[in-house]
Amino acid sequence: MTLTPEDILQYRFNIRFRGFDVHQVDDLLEQLAATLGQIQQDNRRLRSELRRTAIALKEMKSRERTLEATLASTRQAIDQMTTNANQAADIIIRQAEARAEKMLNRAHNRLAQLHHDITEMKRQRIQIETQIRAIIETHAKLIDASVSESESLDTAFSKVAYLEQNK
Repeated sequence: MTLTPEDILQYRFNIRFRGFDVHQVDDLLEQLAATLGQIQQDNRRLRSELRRTAIALKEMKSRERTLEATLASTRQAIDQMTTNANQAADIIIRQAEARAEKMLNRAHNRLAQLHHDITEMKRQRIQIETQIRAIIETHAKLIDASVSESESLDTAFSKVAYLEQNK
């Protein structure tokens, strides 16, 4: 049985011939000794637990500081990596825009050249058509002249033939 301070304060010894009952006093002392022994044992155990807890707490705090430092350096590294990635992305975008601008300029130049070539080909086609028409007209005139000459020869031959018959 564990005694509480209230139990001790309320405990009353029976009075006997020469004072308190010796058996009751001895029983109380035994109970007090057992209780005190238990308290001392609990106290030692709790102090030992407190030391282990204090050591664990110290280790945990050390780990926490290490983790906080690691976290801070990781955040800094991530921030640096993000900054570097953004800078690299900006450079890549600027390079891509420059290449796109060059490609667009080449395409515009090629388009202008194609327009010029098409205009030149149209001019050449018109010139060739004009030359072919002129050749066709010349040949038509030559054919008309040949037909007229042939008709005049036919008329002359018919006159010659008539004259020969009439001779």
